[in-house]
Amino acid sequence: MCRSLAFSADGHTLASASCDQTVRFWDVATGQVRAVLRHPSQFPVFAFSPDGQLLATWGGARDVELWEVATGQHRTRVQRSAYVPALAIGLANWVLAYDAEGLLLASGASAANSKEAAVERWHTATPQDVLVWKGNLDGINALAFSSDGRLLAAGNWDGTISRYPARLASGEADDRVGSRLWPTPTSSPSQE
Repeated sequence: MCRSLAFSADGHTLASASCDQTVRFWDVATGQVRAVLRHPSQFPVFAFSPDGQLLATWGGARDVELWEVATGQHRTRVQRSAYVPALAIGLANWVLAYDAEGLLLASGASAANSKEAAVERWHTATPQDVLVWKGNLDGINALAFSSDGRLLAAGNWDGTISRYPARLASGEADDRVGSRLWPTPTSSPSQE
């Protein structure tokens, strides 16, 4: 069963994640599988780098993995902070996002039945340079960078959107909670 899909920015590659712990890279023009990689999680989320060269994958408590799209070869592992794996016992949701230039990568994790959550941001060239926001963040279910990479927005389970200053130095914001931007609708539009 297919659990996730994403197109590369150029539209030439489609990535799919399946319950058999594989991620497949499909050539869109031919429909052929270009590469298959084994992933340690049954339900990985992923994000293509803006240039389409790398795919970041994450399956919750495990570290974020970076893969070369052309070959399916593993490139590097991004170590997550000690705080996030502690959430994994009841992890309910996890998300990934790149900034528009591919210089920053962010992940968000939320614990089940709790407001406990964490948002982490790395410079892709130096994955050990991690910035962490943690604590009572009302759950995280979506992430997006502003086009200039200065802000990171997080969609929260309580229907609000938070923002974080994405370009801070490592360790500078360990205990800060993002400022709330605005509430979002909590129900679907009515069907007329």
